[in-house]
Amino acid sequence: MVSLQLSQTRLIESLYDDHQGDIEFGTVLSSTQIDDDDALAELIEIDGRERSVIMQAPKNGFFYVLDRETGELLSAENIMPTNWATHIDMETGRPVEVQGARYDDTGSAMKITPGPGGAHNWHPMSYSPDTGLVYIPAQQEPFIYRLDENYKAQAIGMNLGVNFWDPVAEINQLPPEWGPEYQGQLLAWNPVTQQEVWRVTQTTIENGGLLSTAGGLVFQGNSDEELVAYNDATGERLWSAPTQTAILAPPVTYSVDGEQYLVVVAGWGGIDALFLGPVVNPDGTKRNVSRVLAFKLGGDAELPALPERLAPPPPADDFGSDGQVQAGAAHYTRICSVCHGVGAISGGVLPDLRHSAFAADAAAWHSVVMEGALAERGMVSFAPIFSDEDAEAIRAFVVRQANLTAR
Repeated sequence: MVSLQLSQTRLIESLYDDHQGDIEFGTVLSSTQIDDDDALAELIEIDGRERSVIMQAPKNGFFYVLDRETGELLSAENIMPTNWATHIDMETGRPVEVQGARYDDTGSAMKITPGPGGAHNWHPMSYSPDTGLVYIPAQQEPFIYRLDENYKAQAIGMNLGVNFWDPVAEINQLPPEWGPEYQGQLLAWNPVTQQEVWRVTQTTIENGGLLSTAGGLVFQGNSDEELVAYNDATGERLWSAPTQTAILAPPVTYSVDGEQYLVVVAGWGGIDALFLGPVVNPDGTKRNVSRVLAFKLGGDAELPALPERLAPPPPADDFGSDGQVQAGAAHYTRICSVCHGVGAISGGVLPDLRHSAFAADAAAWHSVVMEGALAERGMVSFAPIFSDEDAEAIRAFVVRQANLTAR
């Protein structure tokens, strides 16, 4: 039985004895990794020898192949660029970190990729025994890390110990050959040679999990509101269907009375859809339409028309001083952005505060932010951590952003 044990500082992949429950081996994949990822257990041929292996692409950017009977690390190579470690030491299985990667030791800010979203997150990868390839929903998503020297856990809001809200005077940049900072990729990966076979570059990050079939297809939903089928050997796009909303979940397939169905849970959400509005929803067109979609050969059902999207109202009059807006920006970025989006730009799941009528009325804003007027809808009072002045400064920042982005 394969199990993933989590602690605050490391991820350990363990093989348990099915009868005794004892740990047979453990491999530390990343000394700072604290998130679970799926693993594949398969039988593959390596160097002319058939090996029973565990294959995993955790968030740290490397693809691991381990002998699942002995725990021996067979290989570990980059699936996406990393600037926090150069490679994996095959003797110890530990990443070889670059100088300065430990921002908590240096006290300096560093733009690190992969960031907290990982080079591969929870979205399931798949494996085809016919091609011998692993298919990975990969991404490049950096993050600026800097120790919060005044960190104190709060009752509500994010408690990361990382200061990502104060401006940084100088910061390292990713090499230009790595391409856009934020990018989504569908990778076909050869786990034996540890090399990419083909890739599909997607519009942005946060695309869906994968399904491989014996018919030579790889299915994936994406953030462009489609369900797509690719040739599993070449990556050629063979078929697509509009879904009216982005898809994060992997498709599944099954047969009933000899008829095959392809089914996917459609819906937009997750941390990137909340936090990274400017990246995943720059034009403001994303919306969440949660439902289960089923397909079959010869199916003739059509999706119902979506309600017409109303034009946003004009922004409220800019009223804050530069100092007040700057203070509001720090409070907003630290606490509010995780749900309402960096820069007050919504990812399409929760309301875009730039277009909220509450932002135009100080009393109404106060009733929501400080008095919990919308608590039953999930917007609790932030009076435990904000003062009245803080709340008004946040409103000044949101209104300023509304005016800047409306130009």
